[in-house]
Formats: sequence, structure tokens, C-alpha cells
Amino acid sequence: MVARYCARCGLEGTEGTQFCAECGVRQHSEADAEGVRGAPLFARESPSESTYATHVYAGFWVRLVAWVIDMTILAIAFYIISNFIFNGLIRLLPTPFFYHLLISYEQYFRLALILTYFVGLTVKYGRTLGKMALGLKVVDANNVTPSFESVLLRETLGKLVSTVPLCLGYLWIGWNSSKKGWHDWIAFTCVVRK
Repeated sequence: MVARYCARCGLEGTEGTQFCAECGVRQHSEADAEGVRGAPLFARESPSESTYATHVYAGFWVRLVAWVIDMTILAIAFYIISNFIFNGLIRLLPTPFFYHLLISYEQYFRLALILTYFVGLTVKYGRTLGKMALGLKVVDANNVTPSFESVLLRETLGKLVSTVPLCLGYLWIGWNSSKKGWHDWIAFTCVVRK
């Protein structure tokens, strides 16, 4: 028989209870654990294989350096695209109407590139190039790369919520023991050293 352990505190769960006796996390059935990514309680062979308990969380400063690397890569991409593609099109179509049209499309293109970069790489590899360079990875409660929906939530609404109140959601990474920003809490993810 496979024992069940709480993903948050590691306490062995008892059959038929809905919440962990130690930390209060809702327990899920085996069907939830197998069929839903990010289920807080899941079946494992032994507590020594506990995922969250063995991770070294990535702190604020290393995550900030990874973000700077990512933004440098995107800035180089924006520079190349702006100078060679959009400026070339503006020279071909020099009227004010086309100039303003291309400038507005360039902003949409930048936003699409940022979303594609962060969401695409995190869904495919669990990390962006900056996180790869520093040995970091985004994981969910099951120690796997988060689903597309979870990453999209993390990178859009989660980062908006983290940014709006004076970037407090990012600073929160340095203030809590699991090193999670508000965007991590919203998407049920964490960033760990791999």
C-alpha cells in the first residue's frame, strides 16, 4: 500500500481525512493527485522522497540576477527587431499614418515577445534562459514543470499583482521562508535550485 504524505509539512496522512492534522492543507484523493497538477497532497512511497522538503529555494537576489539576464536578452532582441525590421518598414512607408501604425504594432509585438519568452520557456523547460544560467527552475507542488494554465496565470495576473503595489509581491520573496513571491502563491509554484 502506498502511504500518503502532506506536500507542505510531510506528515503522513490518514485515509478518510480531508485536511492535514499538522498544517491544515486540504488532502486530495489519489485521482486528484494523479489527474490534477499541483494537488497539495499526493501518494509517494516514503517521506524521504518528499519534494518540497528537500528543495533549496531560490532567494530574492539570485532571482533578481536571473531576471536581469532575461531582460538583457529581451533588450538585445528588441534592439535587433526595432532597428532592422520596424525601422526598415518605416523607411519603406514614410507617411505619418504608417509611422504611427507601425509604432503601435511594435508595442504589441514587444508584449507578445515578452509573454512568449517567459511563458513558452517556463512551460517547455521550467525555466527561462536567465534561470537556466543560474541553475534555477520553476516547479509546482508535485515537483514537475507547471502546466500551461498555471504558468500563464503566474506570468500575467500573478506578476501584475506582484508589481502594482510598489513591487511588494517581488520583495515578499525575501521575507518568507519558502521564498515565494505573490505570483508564486497565486499559481501554486516555487522557484528552486536544481
